[in-house]
Amino acid sequence: FDETVDAATFLQSAVHFHDGNGTSAVFSAAIVSQPNASTIKVQLGISDVTKLKEIKVCSGVNAEERCYLSITTGAVQDYEGNNLSSIDEAFHLRVGDYTPDQTRPELIDFYEIDFNTGLMTLIFDEPILSNSVNVSSLRLQDFFKEPTVLVSELSGTVFDGNDSTSLQIQLSREDVIRIQGETALCRSIQTCVVSISPSSATDLVNNELMFKTLFVSNFVADEVSPQAVKFSLNMNFSVVEVEFSEPVIASSILPSRFALSNHDIFVTLNDSRKLTAVGLVQVLKLSVDVLNSLKAKDIGTLAQPNLLLEYGSVMDTARNPINKTLITEPETAGFVQDSVAPSPEIRLGHGRTCAHIVLR
Repeated sequence: FDETVDAATFLQSAVHFHDGNGTSAVFSAAIVSQPNASTIKVQLGISDVTKLKEIKVCSGVNAEERCYLSITTGAVQDYEGNNLSSIDEAFHLRVGDYTPDQTRPELIDFYEIDFNTGLMTLIFDEPILSNSVNVSSLRLQDFFKEPTVLVSELSGTVFDGNDSTSLQIQLSREDVIRIQGETALCRSIQTCVVSISPSSATDLVNNELMFKTLFVSNFVADEVSPQAVKFSLNMNFSVVEVEFSEPVIASSILPSRFALSNHDIFVTLNDSRKLTAVGLVQVLKLSVDVLNSLKAKDIGTLAQPNLLLEYGSVMDTARNPINKTLITEPETAGFVQDSVAPSPEIRLGHGRTCAHIVLR
């Protein structure tokens, strides 16, 4: 100022930063140093700095050319009680000495992961440039140190294009399937950790992130039941393959609640063997009794059969049971009729005048 001012009378809210084109910011918190002088220093609060970065006032590329100050009347008084004359935006002061932001942004909270929506929310200590986000460099792992399970090279996208301290990432269906396929990963707060590298994103002036690893704060488990999408039947190899909308647990499969049908005639898949583990596609090896019953009831011989899954016949990796489902026909080219000719085997009984003919 042009004379000594009383810093105790300084009103932070009377000071405005703006870019010369109408966009402005008002101090919400500040600490004044060097009272009782013609020069006073104001320590911007974190919220002040964040706001300036978000609205791109006095920040970003060539910020010194777009950084102006205006002050309303009464912002400060001298020791005679005289109010400062206003400096409005028409006669604003341009910054004289400008030091750009060189501080690397930091992840401060892995706020939430929601397996129903596929959204993952990260909170940073300053705004992140949305188009700088490299989702593929993020990594999910089960432990903070020395993880035993991890999923990297995610293929999701930024949920919205706003530059903000809050970053929402929409995981792709493939990402969710990969995560759900790992039964030890992201099953609770204790087994869901995000790891970010400097190349994951930058702030508004291209400062790279600090490396950081954090547990999730809010975990929303999958509550959506799996769906049976399609199936195939091979009568020659006695195999049924069922594809689901998400990974399911083979050990949860109850063959007695699976049935092949032709109109109102059903054959349950009792005693069928499970040939796979956790995955999208599950394979059941039909027992000889089931196969013969299908043939005897003309199911899967000439016409394409249907597949019925009763409620709870299988569960996904979050232990959500499947709802009752009827798949009306196998996938295209997924039905193979029995084309193996029966072979007779003659067994002669000792001391008897009869023969048993067994068809195989």
